[in-house]
Amino acid sequence: AVTCHARGAFHAFPGTRNVLDVGALRSTAIRLDENGRVHRFRLNDRCGAGIGRFLERVADSLEIPLEEIGQLALFSKDPQPVPSICTVLAETEVLNLITHEKKPADILRGVFDALAEKLAKLLKQVWIPEAETTLTGGVAKNTGMVVALEQAIGMSINIDHDAEFMGAIGAALIAQDTARGKAISEISA
Repeated sequence: AVTCHARGAFHAFPGTRNVLDVGALRSTAIRLDENGRVHRFRLNDRCGAGIGRFLERVADSLEIPLEEIGQLALFSKDPQPVPSICTVLAETEVLNLITHEKKPADILRGVFDALAEKLAKLLKQVWIPEAETTLTGGVAKNTGMVVALEQAIGMSINIDHDAEFMGAIGAALIAQDTARGKAISEISA
């Protein structure tokens, strides 16, 4: 999966050197060489890694469609801090903020800011500072998450309109290259 996301991201953005794949169950930070090959990567599949699932639960708790939470967070005037991103503790904090009648936009912005900090730490374990960075996975469709992540790393992020399919696109490209007789170690673009 790491190689597939790297290949898809590099195909979409040939200048990318950093890839962050954020899905429902895990997050992966990938560093590419100048030919698009995986140089280093880090996985986060421990507590709090299921960012996509966590956002689904937050949306359910707020009774807001998942597709709308990212945009809503951009209207926040008073982001509410969510101190823990262990999903169980964070969900408890979100419920506490709802009970205290905090505005949904402010709760969501706090959630996105906390998640972005966690993702930035993962990315910075492998990234090339100031190099082009691409976000893949379904969470890339969430505007609020993207804005918070760009602020956390201090730069803009590439997002392809098919970001959630980037692993599948990369797998198809690898299969195509293999069918043409190229070894995976030779694949560059």
